[in-house]
Amino acid sequence: MGSQPIPENEPFGLLCICLRIAIEAELHDRMTAAVVAGADLPSFNFCRDHERIETKIGTVVTKWLTSSSPSALSSSPHCELRVLALLSALGTRIQLFNTAIYHGGKSKFLNTISSECREESVSSAVDISDLLCYAEVRRPDKVSDFFT
Repeated sequence: MGSQPIPENEPFGLLCICLRIAIEAELHDRMTAAVVAGADLPSFNFCRDHERIETKIGTVVTKWLTSSSPSALSSSPHCELRVLALLSALGTRIQLFNTAIYHGGKSKFLNTISSECREESVSSAVDISDLLCYAEVRRPDKVSDFFT
């Protein structure tokens, strides 16, 4: 039995895709740590894998943030799943950049991108703040939706 594609146009499908990307980023972090520690992983290319994951995150975030009005994140059906998926994607982006920053101090091949990664990490944190504002998570009627 073949696997069915995840429907990325529905909120639960989006959440599944974002969680899959988070797993890929975690594997990327572990492989980066192994290479920095001296392991020989000939099939691992930090920059190629980093770029591939970043492209996936960018595609998901751009698609959902540009195809929906800000109010869709606070009042549309299943808006909580959309917000959770986008938070997961943006959090994964921060993890991805932090991988480069953390290991940049230990490996010459990452030194040159550390400052750029810091800027991108801060930018993603700002995106998370914007997302939370669009989702109106501090509205009293929303607090129970998001935090209970």
